[in-house]
Amino acid sequence: MPAEVENAIAKECYCNIYYDVALRWTVTLLPVHYYRISHVIDALHSEQRRIMGKNVMQIVRFTHISSRKRVLMCVHNSIMTRVKFEFSLDLARMIGFKAGTIFF
Repeated sequence: MPAEVENAIAKECYCNIYYDVALRWTVTLLPVHYYRISHVIDALHSEQRRIMGKNVMQIVRFTHISSRKRVLMCVHNSIMTRVKFEFSLDLARMIGFKAGTIFF
Protein backbone atom coordinates (compact mmCIF):
# COMPACT_ATOMS: atom_id res chain seq x y z
CA MET A 1 0.00 0.00 0.00
CA PRO A 2 1.61 3.26 -1.06
CA ALA A 3 1.92 6.12 1.41
CA GLU A 4 0.58 8.49 -1.24
CA VAL A 5 -2.59 7.85 -3.20
CA GLU A 6 -3.31 9.06 -6.72
CA ASN A 7 -6.16 11.41 -7.60
CA ALA A 8 -9.72 10.24 -7.18
CA ILE A 9 -11.74 10.54 -10.39
CA ALA A 10 -15.26 11.96 -10.17
CA LYS A 11 -17.89 9.25 -9.51
CA GLU A 12 -15.31 6.45 -9.86
CA CYS A 13 -14.28 6.01 -6.21
CA TYR A 14 -17.23 4.65 -4.26
CA CYS A 15 -18.44 1.94 -1.93
CA ASN A 16 -21.92 0.45 -2.23
CA ILE A 17 -23.43 -0.55 1.10
CA TYR A 18 -26.19 -3.16 0.99
CA TYR A 19 -28.58 -3.57 3.92
CA ASP A 20 -30.78 -6.67 4.00
CA VAL A 21 -29.72 -7.50 0.40
CA ALA A 22 -30.87 -4.15 -1.08
CA LEU A 23 -28.48 -1.37 -2.11
CA ARG A 24 -29.09 1.26 0.55
CA TRP A 25 -26.18 3.76 0.37
CA THR A 26 -23.36 4.70 -1.96
CA VAL A 27 -20.42 6.42 -0.32
CA THR A 28 -18.56 8.38 -3.01
CA LEU A 29 -15.24 10.16 -2.56
CA LEU A 30 -14.94 13.72 -3.79
CA PRO A 31 -12.73 14.11 -6.88
CA VAL A 32 -9.62 15.57 -5.22
CA HIS A 33 -6.01 14.54 -4.71
CA TYR A 34 -5.60 12.46 -1.56
CA TYR A 35 -1.99 12.71 -0.40
CA ARG A 36 -2.10 9.85 2.09
CA ILE A 37 -4.21 6.77 2.69
CA SER A 38 -5.32 8.37 5.97
CA HIS A 39 -6.89 11.20 3.93
CA VAL A 40 -8.86 8.63 1.89
CA ILE A 41 -10.08 6.96 5.10
CA ASP A 42 -11.06 10.30 6.65
CA ALA A 43 -12.97 11.19 3.48
CA LEU A 44 -14.81 7.83 3.53
CA HIS A 45 -15.84 8.39 7.15
CA SER A 46 -16.96 11.97 6.48
CA GLU A 47 -19.00 11.03 3.43
CA GLN A 48 -20.58 8.10 5.29
CA ARG A 49 -21.68 10.49 8.09
CA ARG A 50 -22.97 12.99 5.50
CA ILE A 51 -25.22 10.53 3.66
CA MET A 52 -26.40 8.60 6.72
CA GLY A 53 -26.75 11.52 9.11
CA LYS A 54 -24.47 12.63 11.91
CA ASN A 55 -26.60 10.98 14.61
CA VAL A 56 -26.64 7.55 12.96
CA MET A 57 -24.06 4.99 14.05
CA GLN A 58 -21.14 4.55 11.72
CA ILE A 59 -21.79 1.27 9.90
CA VAL A 60 -18.23 0.67 8.75
CA ARG A 61 -14.96 2.00 10.09
CA PHE A 62 -11.71 1.85 8.15
CA THR A 63 -8.31 1.81 9.84
CA HIS A 64 -4.86 1.96 8.25
CA ILE A 65 -2.30 -0.33 9.85
CA SER A 66 0.94 1.23 8.62
CA SER A 67 3.21 -1.52 9.99
CA ARG A 68 1.32 -4.08 7.88
CA LYS A 69 0.58 -1.68 5.00
CA ARG A 70 -3.09 -2.66 5.07
CA VAL A 71 -6.49 -1.09 5.50
CA LEU A 72 -8.85 -2.92 7.84
CA MET A 73 -12.62 -2.69 7.62
CA CYS A 74 -14.65 -3.07 10.83
CA VAL A 75 -18.43 -3.36 10.76
CA HIS A 76 -20.61 -2.35 13.71
CA ASN A 77 -21.50 -5.51 15.67
CA SER A 78 -25.25 -4.87 15.88
CA ILE A 79 -25.72 -5.04 12.09
CA MET A 80 -22.78 -7.18 11.01
CA THR A 81 -24.94 -9.95 9.55
CA ARG A 82 -27.24 -7.53 7.69
CA VAL A 83 -24.77 -5.45 5.67
CA LYS A 84 -22.55 -6.12 2.67
CA PHE A 85 -20.02 -3.91 0.88
CA GLU A 86 -18.83 -3.60 -2.70
CA PHE A 87 -15.96 -1.32 -3.77
CA SER A 88 -15.53 0.31 -7.16
CA LEU A 89 -12.39 -0.59 -9.08
CA ASP A 90 -10.70 2.74 -8.29
CA LEU A 91 -11.54 2.77 -4.57
CA ALA A 92 -10.58 -0.90 -4.20
CA ARG A 93 -7.20 -0.10 -5.76
CA MET A 94 -6.68 2.85 -3.43
CA ILE A 95 -7.38 0.98 -0.21
CA GLY A 96 -6.18 -2.49 -1.17
CA PHE A 97 -9.45 -4.42 -1.47
CA LYS A 98 -10.59 -6.61 -4.34
CA ALA A 99 -12.95 -4.84 -6.75
CA GLY A 100 -16.18 -6.50 -7.84
CA THR A 101 -16.34 -8.63 -4.69
CA ILE A 102 -19.15 -8.26 -2.20
CA PHE A 103 -17.74 -8.35 1.32
CA PHE A 104 -19.92 -9.48 4.22
